[in-house]
Amino acid sequence: MSDSSQPSGSGGIRASDSDREATVLILNKALGDGRINASEHDQRMSAAYAAVTMAELTRLTSDLPATPPPPPGPPAVSHQTPTDLQANAGSGMRAMWLSWLGVSVFMIAIWLVGILTSDPIQWQGFWPLWVIVPWGAVILMRTIIDSGNDQR
Repeated sequence: MSDSSQPSGSGGIRASDSDREATVLILNKALGDGRINASEHDQRMSAAYAAVTMAELTRLTSDLPATPPPPPGPPAVSHQTPTDLQANAGSGMRAMWLSWLGVSVFMIAIWLVGILTSDPIQWQGFWPLWVIVPWGAVILMRTIIDSGNDQR
């Protein structure tokens, strides 16, 4: 039992309420962009709400540009494996130890220059110790804690 009065093909597909609303949104954008005037917008909008088929809706927007693509979503999250995370953590730990070593050597060099160029009576002791030991202790504790987390 087919209805021969309804055209066949994609134009004969009946439009849904959401199809009509999508067409009205395109018309609203076109009005806002100045592509159609208010009178034409009203006529097309009335025709959109009265449309029965998709072909009728398509005719209402065929002379308008396609709607722009939606804005891009949030950036993709990289999925790192536990091995990748351990490698990154290891390189970070290595960088901390190398920073500590570099600063320690630099401070010891400054201390040595101070000792060699000053009066031995004014020697105040090994002052780089006040930076080297606490900083090294913090990095050592972090290394121990991180290695304990890696074994789990």
